[in-house]
Amino acid sequence: MSQPPKDKRTKEYKQWLKDNQQGLGDKVDYLLNETPIASVTNAIKKTIFKDGEDCGCDKRKKVLNKVMPSKLVPVRCFTESEYADYKHFKKVRTLVMKNDQIEFVAKLYSDIFAKQYFKPCSGCSPKPLLRMIEMLDKVFESYENK
Repeated sequence: MSQPPKDKRTKEYKQWLKDNQQGLGDKVDYLLNETPIASVTNAIKKTIFKDGEDCGCDKRKKVLNKVMPSKLVPVRCFTESEYADYKHFKKVRTLVMKNDQIEFVAKLYSDIFAKQYFKPCSGCSPKPLLRMIEMLDKVFESYENK
């Protein structure tokens, strides 16, 4: 993993994050080995493991990346009926959504991304619902681009 740019406000830093940190395992690995606590990590490794002995870092990193990836990936495709329903939803959606539309988005998001069902309340922040729609739009657009 390459060194991150010093200024975290730059586009270069954001691009570095996208390119280099693929999940929780990479983030833990970065924190333990690339930050000032790396000397403590190395001292602990030398105390516990003999020279050349595998500490299990790569295995831990792979498991953590699999358990908690940084990018949300769909676990299945739309069915034909879901595709048709979402296409209709895209045509009729407005800034103010009806309860049945919110339920539709929440259920579809839960199914496509294998996430626990969560229905955002209409009086709360719209961010969770907008995020669900944004992710479903990306899946939908992947069909349109084929």
